[in-house]
Amino acid sequence: MLLERLSKIGMACYQYYHTQKDPAIVKTIEECLEFFEQSLKNKEYFAGKEPGWVDYMIWPWMERMSAIAILSEGKLAVNNGKCPKLAQYYSHMVNRPEVRKVMQSGEMHYEFFKDYVKGNPPFDLGLDD
Repeated sequence: MLLERLSKIGMACYQYYHTQKDPAIVKTIEECLEFFEQSLKNKEYFAGKEPGWVDYMIWPWMERMSAIAILSEGKLAVNNGKCPKLAQYYSHMVNRPEVRKVMQSGEMHYEFFKDYVKGNPPFDLGLDD
């Protein structure tokens, strides 16, 4: 059930890529981040002291939030000021070897979605030739 509630960020992010000025979408993302913050309570991960299935399933959307931060010029950034627990969660996750191995930068996600909304997604962006 938690994953279902957390997954709402995915649709909100895709809508934001297309309609960055829509205040309803911005509000939805802010509400999602607030829910993430509240759901972490005093835990390092959504699953508790160690990452679990929910953490790995929601991580791709958290990783893409760095592109949203770029697009929103920092207004929708996950940081210690707005969501300290979520910022700490992000830090814990990026330090996991299994996450570091496959993680893409916010800039890479930003470049992908910039072309994605134009109808020309660069599916091979970042791949070695």
